[in-house]
Amino acid sequence: MSTANHKACPLCGAKVLPIVYGLPSADAFERDGEDLILGGCVVGTPWSDAQWQCVGVEGHRFLRRDLTE
Repeated sequence: MSTANHKACPLCGAKVLPIVYGLPSADAFERDGEDLILGGCVVGTPWSDAQWQCVGVEGHRFLRRDLTE
């Protein structure tokens, strides 16, 4: 996963990373917060619909359609 194409949070301007759900691999644990965000194993909650999260203090979460190029 390339870090060159990260988008900016439309609310705070922080870098936005993709959220990965499910049981993470050892590699995913190491990459958490660097080029992906671990979203947890529980799906079907309002938060589990989000596909992106900013690395800012607030940790805003978004669907793919909420982010523009």
